[in-house]
Amino acid sequence: MKNETNTNFENLPSVGSAISDFGFIYPLNADGSVDTFDQVDLNDASDEWLSALSEADAVIVNKRRGN
Repeated sequence: MKNETNTNFENLPSVGSAISDFGFIYPLNADGSVDTFDQVDLNDASDEWLSALSEADAVIVNKRRGN
């Protein structure tokens, strides 16, 4: 999924979020769109958020972290 600034996002359904190519996490709106006004750097993600990731979503996040 891309937004108006041509940033690519991958949805992380297990945590109701999306992650950008740049490693920022955004919440998903009720309609499934990305709320680009509220972001968290992946490096600042809480352990609780990280532990809530499904196996498939963890693979996506780990790619963004370089793991």
